[in-house]
Amino acid sequence: MAKQETSYNGWTNWETWVVNLYLTNDYDLYKLVCEFADTHNGEATEEQWYRFTLGLLNLKTMEREPIRSDKVNWEELAKNLNSYYEGE
Repeated sequence: MAKQETSYNGWTNWETWVVNLYLTNDYDLYKLVCEFADTHNGEATEEQWYRFTLGLLNLKTMEREPIRSDKVNWEELAKNLNSYYEGE
């Protein structure tokens, strides 16, 4: 497996980093992330995290510039967010 290239604070790009930041830097959102990860036993798919994220965040107004969801590395984000699974 090739080493993943990172270009923004250890993430693939700014879009992926900032979505992760929004989801994990606010306590209420963080708790929702943990609950979602627990509900899916730490195995939520990229598509599930994508839908979860769009349900919580308005990517068009999060920052000064709109976040293009097609630029977010959903695979990388899902892997990180699934790590919040706390188990039983």
